[in-house]
Amino acid sequence: MHQSGIHLGKLVEKAWNRSGMTSSEFALAIGQARQNVRQVFSRQSMDTELLFRISTVLGENFFQVLAEALKIAPRENPESGKQEHGQDMRQKVLELELEAAKKEIEYLKEIVTLLKQR
Repeated sequence: MHQSGIHLGKLVEKAWNRSGMTSSEFALAIGQARQNVRQVFSRQSMDTELLFRISTVLGENFFQVLAEALKIAPRENPESGKQEHGQDMRQKVLELELEAAKKEIEYLKEIVTLLKQR
């Protein structure tokens, strides 16, 4: 089993069993040959595109299952020496993106002004 402790194929198989779909219907819906369905169930991990199709067909968000398994430790800010949690880091990223967007708006205003002067 992978580090996450999650066997995606087994989760997919359980969801498929609950769906009531035949293996042929499921295979067609996810773009696989019917004989490959059992291989999908045996995979511990899988391609994100395939997992996306499976999630859509079965109406289950397997990405959420993976996300919930993530345990991200707080990061230490080298400037303050304090630990920052993911929320703090996201806030900083958003602030930086906002600042970049403001600069871009200013550049665009200058371009518009120059174009009007023509």
